[in-house]
Amino acid sequence: MILKYCDKFKHEANGETYWQGDGTMEYETALEFMAHTAFGFCGCGEPEKTLPVIKNYFNMLYQWESRLENNKKKKITWDDIVKECFSGRDDLAYITAYALHNAHLTTHGGSVNYSWLTDLGQDILHDLNALMGKEQ
Repeated sequence: MILKYCDKFKHEANGETYWQGDGTMEYETALEFMAHTAFGFCGCGEPEKTLPVIKNYFNMLYQWESRLENNKKKKITWDDIVKECFSGRDDLAYITAYALHNAHLTTHGGSVNYSWLTDLGQDILHDLNALMGKEQ
């Protein structure tokens, strides 16, 4: 499996595979590495539990962006994203949208609730889909 983001930081030594970013911290899995480096989560708690939500959100943003590029009929709205990804909680959707924009994984024009993925965000989405499966 080829990963667009994580493979840039993959190391192998003494038969062990690990991921290491700019710091000295080593991570045992690509998902753990991604949670801490791409999203900037601390090591306490279970940051990997957020990844399915982020993956679902990114896939919906990608579908919305693809629809615009390909002039498809199916329209995905902010309300669809809030309902599908955040159980109808627009406050959680906004927190997520702002945080991922701040991490340079999305960008937007007039409103954060109609963001699109940056190149880095697209690489992260590729890796999330590869590691976790395309479907939620």
